[in-house]
Amino acid sequence: MDPERDLIPEMPRLFAMDLNAALTTPGAPPRIVLLADGHEVFSGLNGGSGMEGDRDLWLRNLLGRLHLQEGIVPVITSRQELDWADRARCAIPLRYLDPRPVGHFSDADATAYLAKAGVDDADLRARLCDYARVAPDEVHPLYAGLGADIVLQASQQGRRLTVEDFPGSA
Repeated sequence: MDPERDLIPEMPRLFAMDLNAALTTPGAPPRIVLLADGHEVFSGLNGGSGMEGDRDLWLRNLLGRLHLQEGIVPVITSRQELDWADRARCAIPLRYLDPRPVGHFSDADATAYLAKAGVDDADLRARLCDYARVAPDEVHPLYAGLGADIVLQASQQGRRLTVEDFPGSA
């Protein structure tokens, strides 16, 4: 067996099989979110989403084999529009494709998001917004979400995080 020729093309299928099986085990999480940031690296220098050579074929093959209806949520970010819906070989059901541009949250939107996510402390929400800030009144949504996840994960483990757990930048 030549790993380059035989195994690497099988990796998306094998990973999808493992992930699908993991969702059926006792105690499995109800949802798994796969984050892939920077999809534009597949597109090369010409813009678009890289039909030449199908450089993202492995990712489309992986996503096409996942049991999305069972709670696997792929989130693919790109600075360029993805045209997967138009690709004849794309195995992803169109009902699971929801392309949309995502910008930054305003401070008000980020604060509302964090409150809805379960971050109850107003001072902690403000600190998380500061951590995720990219410009005045612009909060990076992914970083805000990761901050909320940290707070909620700690809460599930019986620890209540406070502003002091997130010291200000030096």
